[in-house]
This record gives sequence, C-alpha cells and structure tokens, in this order.
Amino acid sequence: MSNQNYDYNKNEDGSKKKMSTTAKVVSIATVLLLLGGLVFAIFAYVDHSNKAKERMLNEQKQEQKEKRQKENAEKERKKSNKRKRAE
Repeated sequence: MSNQNYDYNKNEDGSKKKMSTTAKVVSIATVLLLLGGLVFAIFAYVDHSNKAKERMLNEQKQEQKEKRQKENAEKERKKSNKRKRAE
C-alpha cells in the first residue's frame, strides 16, 4: 500500500478519528496558557525597558545638575580670587 493515498485521520473501518472532549479541553487550556505567558513576557519586557529608560534619564539629569553646580562653584571661586587681587 502506498503512503501517498493513506489518510492518517481515518480508522481501519473508514470512520474518521475524533478528538475526545478531555483532549480538546487540555489542548485549549495549553494554548491559552502559552498565549498568556507570551503576553506576560512581552509586558514584563516593555515595563523593564521603560524603567531602564527612566533610570537613565534621571541619571543624566543628575549629572547635568552636578556639572552646573561645579561650574557655578568654579565661577564663584574665580570671582572671589579677582576681588582679593583687587584689594
């Protein structure tokens, strides 16, 4: 018998195989769990990415603030040195 014409979904008596109700429920539950896991993983990745961006922006703002404070302190020091020399 050739495998080309053989239908694997049919029994030997010619009737089609049917999935049991339990197998259908298990299959549906498995698919739903996999989809739920995928949605959760995507949400967790996006949330982590947003938190990382926010943290990076906060660090940049802090660095800019420290840089400005340092520049202002340097300007004040130069002004005070000029005043001392003028006296």
